[in-house]
Amino acid sequence: MSDIDFLPSSYRQMTVHRKANVWRLLACGVFVAMIGFSGIYQHLLRREALADLARTGPLYDQAQALTQHQAELKRQLQLATTEAELFTYLRHPWPATQVLATALSPLPDCITLHQIRLFQDQAPLTAAAAQPPAQTPKTPSEPEPAALRDLRQLRQDNDSRPRVLILSGVTTDTAALQQYLLILGTSELFVKTELGSLETDTADHQGSMHFTARLVVRPGYGQPGGPAERRDAKPRTTAMTNVE
Repeated sequence: MSDIDFLPSSYRQMTVHRKANVWRLLACGVFVAMIGFSGIYQHLLRREALADLARTGPLYDQAQALTQHQAELKRQLQLATTEAELFTYLRHPWPATQVLATALSPLPDCITLHQIRLFQDQAPLTAAAAQPPAQTPKTPSEPEPAALRDLRQLRQDNDSRPRVLILSGVTTDTAALQQYLLILGTSELFVKTELGSLETDTADHQGSMHFTARLVVRPGYGQPGGPAERRDAKPRTTAMTNVE
């Protein structure tokens, strides 16, 4: 026995369409709910981010101010260091009294000096000794401090020209003269001692001899090859005495 369907086919199609519409409405509702929940979640995240920004904003401004202050302190430190190097370099010539005291204190009685000359030689030093210390490169937009410019000019004018002490006189004992120059060669104030000339005095029947000695003075503080300044050293009083 077969079932007889008395409903028209249009009714069955309407039922299928109603069920499909119900599923569509459910899907749209779920989608709208998800969008709503997502919007609420994004709103909560935004409020939390704004709260964090309100808390960290003053800290960021403080960090920026500290960074600028640190950069200014570094600039002032660099300027102070350059000025200190310039001040040290301006005091680099050894006092003439100290040079003369070092040269004359071991002078034996058999040597009589007729002339003493202390001057800055025109002959350059070796390339290694005359080369100034390397300077920190600067950016093109950064103006050059006046102290650095003056220091570089002073180095260019003086570092390649050593100070020289010339001793001229007579001696009656050449061995004592050689020993005297050897003693001066071991002094920390002279880097080189040499006997320039040694001639017999024909007018003197006691066998005296004329001599000329050349002593190169060690570079001073702040110069290449000069002594290192001790941090615990007390300030030195420098006498700017010129001997020619």
